[in-house]
Parts: sequence; structure tokens; C-alpha cells
Amino acid sequence: MSRQPTIAELRAALRHRSHLVVAGSTDRRIRREVDRRALHLITRGWYVAGDLWKTLTPRSKHLLLLLAVAAVAETAPVFSFASAAAVHGLPLHGLQLDRAHVLVGTHRRSASTGPVKRHTSPFRPEEVVCFAGLACTDLVRTAVDVARSASYESGLLCADAALRRMVLHEPWSVSVLRESMRERLERLPRSHGKRRALRVLAHASAQSESALESLTRLQLERLGFTVLQQVRVVGPRGEELRVDLELVGFGVFVEADGKQKYLDAGMRGERTVEEMLLDEKRREDWVRGVTAYRVIRLGWEDVRSPGALATRLRAFGIEPPRSPDAAPLRELY
Repeated sequence: MSRQPTIAELRAALRHRSHLVVAGSTDRRIRREVDRRALHLITRGWYVAGDLWKTLTPRSKHLLLLLAVAAVAETAPVFSFASAAAVHGLPLHGLQLDRAHVLVGTHRRSASTGPVKRHTSPFRPEEVVCFAGLACTDLVRTAVDVARSASYESGLLCADAALRRMVLHEPWSVSVLRESMRERLERLPRSHGKRRALRVLAHASAQSESALESLTRLQLERLGFTVLQQVRVVGPRGEELRVDLELVGFGVFVEADGKQKYLDAGMRGERTVEEMLLDEKRREDWVRGVTAYRVIRLGWEDVRSPGALATRLRAFGIEPPRSPDAAPLRELY
């Protein structure tokens, strides 16, 4: 997996129609380049090289849209909801990225048009931060907005990631940060997603190290498991090893492993894929040997729904405490 461009690099890659014309192109040639995918149309008048577009993640593609929207705005837009999550690098699982989400104050009335979805909602100046020239809501406000506007899963993944980042960089406890999120939510006008957002914030955890781990935890709890996160096991040289999740009472550890862990050179460090897999096997053998617990690995496909996860676990001889067909646990939906 190649390194994704920074916001500054994406801005430099954007080309407006006027740039292309000055370079000698014509509207007819531009259309022809788009048809043969040498150029990709981001939004009206804005393009990027087709070869670059094919290598980008959904987050990078959405950032290109935000950069194009910001470039033509009369005043700097404040990106919010899913767009702010993209700027912050929060999980985008299940979020709508086809339009740029912009926050406007309650004193302004502005309709959503074309590639821009405008949200009329009060916000304070201190809730706005800037990254590489893009203004967006801060981590707390972004997590709150996603929690009240998206699905429970999407909201929890964002809230988990926001909490973890703040705990790692700020000297505050999880309980204080969670209360700060709740206070921000209570200041906002009533909305249909407010009750769901309160449940998300109450359930959010700073211990999840990835979006996949957050979703795995949620689906396991929906199936009735009691789950512990980041379980410590003493390694062969006295070092601390950590296992993602434990199914309490089942003698089972769960590792949430996505492909990116092995394919992203930045996450591997200087190790090759083969070296990383060998290290993982040695680590897993040690954990099994000293704890007598089984270790199972789950990926995105396994946890896409409680039903899919139940099927996977039963294949391992693990019967979930709750059937996926049972009435949903209200606090987890």
C-alpha cells in the first residue's frame, strides 16, 4: 500500500480548468482526457491526474473535494461531520463522502447545492481548528456531530478514535473527555440522533487501537460477550505483550487484524511482511503457551454484522451468549 499524499500534496495535485487552458489544453481536449481517464473530474472545473486518483483512499479523494470547494468559496468554509472526520483522519466507515459537509451558524441561511451539504447549527470559534489551510470542527465537536448524524457503528468508531488521540496527547482522563463530549452535545439543538449519540459517547473507549478493533468489540458485545480490551501478557523477556480483546469466561483472545497492518510499510517499520508474520506467530505461540487461551483473528469481513461474526465464531466452536436474531440491545444500536 503506497503512502497517501498529505493535504498540501493533494492541493498541489489539483488542477483547475483555467490552469489546464493556460498550459495549452482546450475544453474539448479536457473532456477527451476525462473520457479516457487520464484526468478525473473532482467537481465542476477541478481535476486531478487519473493515475493519481486510482491510487487514493476514500479519505484522500474526499480531501480533494474539500480543497476544491474551499478554493472557490467566498469565505473559508468550516468543514464538519464526515468531512471534518476526513480532515482529522478519523475512521470513515459507513460515512457519506459524496459531498463536502460545511457548518454554517444559525444566523445564516444557506441551502445545500451541488457538491456541498450545508448544516445549520451553532458553533463557537474555539470549536474550529485548521489543518494545512482547511478549517474544520475540532475533535470533540466532530465526534459529537458524527455520533448524532451517522449510524451507531460509524459514531462509535469515530468517538473511539477521537478519545484515544486526545488521551495520548492531552493530560485528561477518559471520563473527563467523555463528559466534555456530552456537554457539547447537550448545547446543541435537539435532533433525531441526539439520544443515539448519548449512547455512543457513553460506550466509547480510548483503548481501541484501530477502527477494526472498535467494530469487533461492538459486534462481540451485541452478541452478549463480556469483552476486555488491551489485555496484558508478560513476554519471554519480561516485556509487556498486549492482546486486543478477551472473551471473558471463554478462554479466548481475539486479535482484530486488517490487511493494512501487513501491507502498509509505515506500520511495518523496517520489517518485511515475512518478518512481521514470523514475529506475530512467535508472539501468538507464546501467548497461547503461557495463558492456555486460544487466539483467533478476525478481519473486516468477519465483523460486518453480528450474524457474520456469529457464523465465524461457531466455526471455531464458540457459541455466542445471544443469538444475532434476538431483539437488538437498545444501548448498542
